[in-house]
Amino acid sequence: MRGTSPIRRALLVCVTALGLLAASGAAAQAATVKLRCAGKGQHSSDSAGTVLCASSTKGRTLAGVVKNDAGRPVAARLTVTYSSWTPATGGGYAITTRATQTIVAKADGTFSIKDNPATKESIRVDVVADATLGVSGGAFAQSDISRQLTVKIAKLGHGVVRFTVTGTTHRPLKVWVLDDSGYAVAGVKPKNVNRKGQVTFDLSHVPHGFTLTYYVDAGRVFGDLFWGQSRVPFKV
Repeated sequence: MRGTSPIRRALLVCVTALGLLAASGAAAQAATVKLRCAGKGQHSSDSAGTVLCASSTKGRTLAGVVKNDAGRPVAARLTVTYSSWTPATGGGYAITTRATQTIVAKADGTFSIKDNPATKESIRVDVVADATLGVSGGAFAQSDISRQLTVKIAKLGHGVVRFTVTGTTHRPLKVWVLDDSGYAVAGVKPKNVNRKGQVTFDLSHVPHGFTLTYYVDAGRVFGDLFWGQSRVPFKV
């Protein structure tokens, strides 16, 4: 019976070594950090896993937990980077770092961050490597916090309706009156709110019982910087 050639033996050794490395890599874990929107308010996430939070004028808190390579919560250090969204020349947005800070998680791995952007900001949390805690570097999590506009509707009688928009000092800010399908109501042109965020519409010609909604327009550039609106149906 012929023996295995030196070249074949070398190849078998390499394949075996690669297999062991792959197995050990599959079994190994890395440090992790997760974020969620805390408190009241709307929230979601995008396809990239970025946590999306709606913010009132009082801001929004992010809650998180960090675990080491073995999957245990630890009091790891975290680098928090705040980036502002501003309209860029020629279209789109420039996302620029405005501040960076280092925080330390509690013994159970939990931590919290509060932000109060005027429109929209991104927050990135990076785990700082620490061999004594069994934490490898490279783990991070991201969140976008956007200011949410609040709309109050007051019926003043005889079909006159007043909208009050709060949550931003941005101007111009325009209100559209729409039907329940999202189309502009015939004969009702959009209007800019005043300094108090108020605008009044005469909707006396709208048939009684007809369901209406609204849309607050911050403009083509700034509109995407605010949290998506939830239009509340109303009747005159």
